Amino acid sequence: MPLMIGSGDIKPYIRWGVRENLWQYSSAEGPVEFDIEAEPFVLDIQGLALGWLKIDAGREWLEWPSLYEPIADPNPQNAPVKEWKRGFAVELMSRKLWGEETVREFSSNAAGALAFATGVYNMCEKDHLDDLMAGKCPVIRVTGAPSKKVGMGTTRDIQFTIEKMIDRPSEFTRVAVEIRNPKGSAQPAPTPKQEPAPAAKPVESDEEF
Repeated sequence: MPLMIGSGDIKPYIRWGVRENLWQYSSAEGPVEFDIEAEPFVLDIQGLALGWLKIDAGREWLEWPSLYEPIADPNPQNAPVKEWKRGFAVELMSRKLWGEETVREFSSNAAGALAFATGVYNMCEKDHLDDLMAGKCPVIRVTGAPSKKVGMGTTRDIQFTIEKMIDRPSEFTRVAVEIRNPKGSAQPAPTPKQEPAPAAKPVESDEEF
């Protein structure tokens, strides 16, 4: 049975309106617009999930067993319109961009959003493999989202940089997925060792997301 994801009364979420390049986060008063380019944020690459996502009145989600094991297309074979599309779900963390709920779920089946999620993963694997295999997560800065044509339609290309890799924040709630090392065999992403919290300092750290 499909699972429901991204519901405002289940988990705080982020939505991206591709046509307008509009970013919003959920709140008790309704969606709130924000500028995703204003600050960097942490993306839980260790908890990234791929699957089939159907967006209608709500969101129905069929998650794959792993990033490397897609399940069969759930659309009826002769359906004139495919309601289920390849999608993803991932948690993002920021203490500055989207209110008191610092961790929010971003899920989508839009071509531009899916390209962003897989692009982050591929860049981590290409440029930060040791950190990726050590269970670290990227600090992402979005730098733009220009429109581009895809087939007969259009989407947006979310442009980004990875500022650094950091230990996976304990605030993330998803179980770490298996990360397959391209230089060797598959291995699970390790859970970072939990260190005792440091004593409070009178000056706040600049490294807040």
